[in-house]
Amino acid sequence: MKFVSQQRDLYAYLHDQTLRRLNRGDTGIEIAEDFTLPPELENAWHARGYYGSVSHNVKAIYQRYLGWFDGHPTSLWQHPPQALATRYVDVLGGVPAVVDKAQEYAEAGDLRFAAELLKHAVFADQDSSAARQALADVYQRLGYGAENPTWRNFYLVGALELRKGITPPPLDIGGGMTAALTVEQLFDSLAIRVDGPRAAADPLTIVVALHRPRHHDPHRPVQRRADPDREPDVPRRRRPDPHVDQGTAARAPVRRPPGRPRPHRRPRRAQAPAHPAGPGRPRLRHRHAVTTVDH
Repeated sequence: MKFVSQQRDLYAYLHDQTLRRLNRGDTGIEIAEDFTLPPELENAWHARGYYGSVSHNVKAIYQRYLGWFDGHPTSLWQHPPQALATRYVDVLGGVPAVVDKAQEYAEAGDLRFAAELLKHAVFADQDSSAARQALADVYQRLGYGAENPTWRNFYLVGALELRKGITPPPLDIGGGMTAALTVEQLFDSLAIRVDGPRAAADPLTIVVALHRPRHHDPHRPVQRRADPDREPDVPRRRRPDPHVDQGTAARAPVRRPPGRPRPHRRPRRAQAPAHPAGPGRPRLRHRHAVTTVDH
């Protein structure tokens, strides 16, 4: 019971304190930088960052309420990463100068800023083996020092891709994944795979007819959808069977096909027995299936 209550208190504390500082004007990064838990939660083993982390969750709570914008005007219209990195590297004196400066910060223990500088160097010159190797080394040190495996995997995979290259996984929704999708999800997955700019010039209409499967009943006639352009079918007369007396067949009762349930019939209401009314004899009156006796 203590485990459940502490988990409840943990997430409530993260949420409430993030919103308190959010209303004070702090950004998500500023809140996550010095966010601390109370001693009871800090010392609980299950409240440690063995999967996520306090920093990660605090920034996610901030983004839920305010989105990506941190309120700073320069964040409204930034350059893309490669264009921004080219300008930063140009200001700092070129890729070799950036790599040397990042090495100094890494040796001083500031791995986060070293990774920031080397990120700009790699974006500005993706063929620079010195920048790629230096950034991979910093990612590896950050990964080994990360407590939660989510951050650890991101750092180590980033180091691996800088050294070995990127191998994008194939996007395949076949197999068991397709069978697990609803019809609505299946059409959504098709919609997001359409290349809008390439398909904009070609008008295309796709008509999909969906039929709901049902149990096949051999004795139930197939109902066709009415077609206004189709001429009505002329009913054909069934040929009489020469081996059956037509008079007897016409008078024969209709038999239910095997397996079809008997139609429901409303039970008849019981009739009151006839008793002559007179002195000493009860008079029965039936009203709404309730029997009353008058003397």
